[in-house]
Amino acid sequence: MNIIYALLNKEIIKLKRSIIFYISIFLLFPLLLYLFYSIPLSLVFKNMKPIYMVWSSGGIWVLSSLFLTYLLSDLYINNCYNNESMKSFPILSYHYLFAGYIYALVIGLTEFIISIIITSSITSYYISIIHFFKIILILSPAIIMIYNISFLINKICSQSFSKNISNILIFLILSFGMGSFIPLNLFPESYMNLMLYMPFASTIYNVQNIISNEPIFFSLLFSSIFYVIIFTLLNYFAIENNIAN
Repeated sequence: MNIIYALLNKEIIKLKRSIIFYISIFLLFPLLLYLFYSIPLSLVFKNMKPIYMVWSSGGIWVLSSLFLTYLLSDLYINNCYNNESMKSFPILSYHYLFAGYIYALVIGLTEFIISIIITSSITSYYISIIHFFKIILILSPAIIMIYNISFLINKICSQSFSKNISNILIFLILSFGMGSFIPLNLFPESYMNLMLYMPFASTIYNVQNIISNEPIFFSLLFSSIFYVIIFTLLNYFAIENNIAN
């Protein structure tokens, strides 16, 4: 546990050096999503219940949490894993893995809370305490999953150009391919049925159900957990290989 704390503390010190910059990003990102996505699209989706501005809040919460976690995890991975010194320290693979997960959860859930505060102040829609903790339960596996995705892309895309292209694709897919701002039921049924069992789309769908006061689907949550387990094993062996070589 002390080793995991040491790994996290090292990264927290780096974040503190640019704390104003990161606070600005955490505050501005959900606001920009609301201004450039929710407001224009509310003119298209006029007959939704709840109204589109409220319904899209769930997409803003999840998208801002996942994408900022994805970006900051990439920085964390560069600082932690792509370092020759990791081979000389007596730190096991699961220490690196769990430290990364804790880091991602702190980043993602912090941005989630900030996003709720920002959108609620604009739309005057406030979720209950029970719904708040339900969303945290649903969102946490997706945050761990986006960290795993960030780890794999970091290892696959060694050049900055390919990584930037990957970042853009991840953002666009999360924004428009997973139901964040365009309801999944407007897509072909086969696409919707496939996406609902993907960890990010299922998370967004369940969060939107909570906002709409509809029941959540725990089968979708369990499918997200299944993906997390698979990708955790992949990343664990990747870290083992990195230490060995």
